Amino acid sequence: MTEVVASHLVEHRPKLVKTSPQRINLKTTLADKFSLENVKLTPWLDVGPAKYMSVLRRVHQFNTTLTKDPKLDVFVLKTALGLLHLLDLYYSCENPLPQASEMFPYLHGLSSIKQRAYFHKDFDAERDISVLALNREEIERNHVKFSDITVPQSAFHLLTVNSVASPNPSLINSVHMDDLLVLRTASGVIIVLDEDEYTLYEPFDIIYRLHRSSSDELKTRNYELQIKHMAPLSHFLVYNDKGDAAANREAAKLISLLMGTSRNPIYIVDFSFSEEPFLQPFLNKNVQFPFCDPANETKSAPATNRLALLEQTLMRHLNGLKCVFNGLYVGDALNYHQIMSHPGIAPVEFSVYICCHDRAHIPSRKYLEAAIRALNDEHYTGSINLEFPDFMGRYGTSISEQDLLNYMNFFRFIKIAIRSKKNVFVYSYCGFAGSSLLLASYGLFSKFGALEDFLLRMFQRLQPRICLTREDFFFLKSVEPYTKHFKRCTTRTNGLLYDIALEKEDGGCSEIKSNDWFKNEINLPPCINGSIFLGSVEQASSWTVLSSLNIKKVVSIDDKPTWFSHLNLVFQHEATDDTSFPVVKPIFSFNDGKSLVYEVTLGSNAVRSKLFKKGMKQVDLTSFIYIYNIRDDGKDSFQQLLQQCPEDIQSKVLVDPRLTERVLYHCRVGVSRSATLVIASLMKYFCISFLESYMFVRVQRYNMIIQPNLRLFYELYAYDEHLRIKNGSLRRTHCWWTVCDQVFRLNKPYMR
Repeated sequence: MTEVVASHLVEHRPKLVKTSPQRINLKTTLADKFSLENVKLTPWLDVGPAKYMSVLRRVHQFNTTLTKDPKLDVFVLKTALGLLHLLDLYYSCENPLPQASEMFPYLHGLSSIKQRAYFHKDFDAERDISVLALNREEIERNHVKFSDITVPQSAFHLLTVNSVASPNPSLINSVHMDDLLVLRTASGVIIVLDEDEYTLYEPFDIIYRLHRSSSDELKTRNYELQIKHMAPLSHFLVYNDKGDAAANREAAKLISLLMGTSRNPIYIVDFSFSEEPFLQPFLNKNVQFPFCDPANETKSAPATNRLALLEQTLMRHLNGLKCVFNGLYVGDALNYHQIMSHPGIAPVEFSVYICCHDRAHIPSRKYLEAAIRALNDEHYTGSINLEFPDFMGRYGTSISEQDLLNYMNFFRFIKIAIRSKKNVFVYSYCGFAGSSLLLASYGLFSKFGALEDFLLRMFQRLQPRICLTREDFFFLKSVEPYTKHFKRCTTRTNGLLYDIALEKEDGGCSEIKSNDWFKNEINLPPCINGSIFLGSVEQASSWTVLSSLNIKKVVSIDDKPTWFSHLNLVFQHEATDDTSFPVVKPIFSFNDGKSLVYEVTLGSNAVRSKLFKKGMKQVDLTSFIYIYNIRDDGKDSFQQLLQQCPEDIQSKVLVDPRLTERVLYHCRVGVSRSATLVIASLMKYFCISFLESYMFVRVQRYNMIIQPNLRLFYELYAYDEHLRIKNGSLRRTHCWWTVCDQVFRLNKPYMR
């Protein structure tokens, strides 16, 4: 199914023509063609103060055409054309999106003095790190400059507020009043000053400074606070779907009272809201829901749940029903319900259904014997339904004799069913994680060699996806010695095992095969799309991983693979006067020269033999890209690399997934910095939005949740605008704050 989705991306989106030139000398290891002196930044759009003022002047001119409510001092929109004009002013490309350098660190939230100090422009991590060890009073007394806060003010933002709660508000990117409000508290107790409602809530312009946590941990992923942080920077558009003018006025009054020092305009819709034809681009019902059937139920789903539904839809595309081995199929719960409702929809007729879930127990021998009788009964027309645990860690490395016998007989039953020409369908909720243990066990009890060999073969196939826990891996290693007895029995009899020689044939737990994988980590990096893989520095350091997946290029962000120390070269920033190895120069620098991009071309076997130190194992790569000094700290930026880097260099970092050479991206873990570059690559080459690309990578990086820090995520949002305008799309569709709110809702179930 991965290829199906990939072809959807290619066939249904405009294609970008690859124009990046080839290196003149592919065998060189030094960046002799490029130097810091001849790398020039590519200018982007003019988003300076003059551009902002131009838009704000147009907004001011528009305001002069409106009437004001004399009691509330708010602008009144009396016609749909007036509403359309305001929305056009905001969503048009003529209203430039502020760059990340303008919006941060403000959007991180500067609630604690340590947060303000760390993100201050003059804070130097090496010089000032001791400041973070001081208490609040000491920092405020001895480091006054770190208390300064810069609040961005120049751009035109429009917060659309639905004054009457609705799961599906008419206008896109709508928020509700509850999303804006923060109750006043003192020591955890709500303060009530008088009977006026507004005194219950904090003014918008101080929310970003409120310190409501006992923790001094630096926060770089405050996705849930973005609506509140944008409130003091924004104009407000207040409406509702009920035509309730009183509700709009009450909401506008409360907003006006809470705006504090901000005097940005408030607009209220004062006509019966009808979905006029010319408002179609701004209506929720017309939002294009990527990867989904326009006629399905997601169109009417609550707007705040759309990313969750998109995640489920993508998982179904990627983990749908497929044949794994002869007679054995795997899929998700939706596939099962579809087959039960419409039996003819399945590619084959199934006789056995196995549900993998967390409360399942291994079926007993008595139950399996009854299942075998049903298989052999030619008059039996029903299906056989079994269950199997999705996690065996509960047994540890010790399993009772009866549980072991049931476990082995379960796979004996599957063998008997398949030999009897009965197809078996294994399903779990998501279609891969829950069924991974069963598939790995099946491989262990089949003629596929050692567990490690089988797992590497499965990872190389890419589909179906397997994701094992360490507990499951070591459980399988503990029962591996019994498999020889099992395999011999399967050739002699067509029934279940009633007993076995419980002394392990090899004695003790089976040893992990000698290689540089499986001892610390189990899973291999997933294929995101085409030739692109995303993983961790441990995976990038493994010869087993690189060779098994046929990786030919590695892109490393700030963390070098361990094999790099085996090379006879050093990067320029590491060189000293005593350096005797060749020095690799950077091909690009950004972040005021602090961040550097290096390229090492490994080329042929002869070149690798020369570069690798004698006696060291070589990795079979053609090239290595290293991006130095980009930390996942909410301060370091990819903005220049994404928007101002020459194409011939950027194409080395943002690799076209349609190329045949396989590329592994990694940082330390593979969820923030490297994920950001993979998301950007899909955006660039498949012309999909940053939200579609983010969700696609999120689902494909299946064994952990990717989440770039807030600044990197904003830079992807800005890069989306950059590509959109470049490709001729002149209207913005997403709002930063509503996207962040949905991402937070998406992540909330996974938060501890």
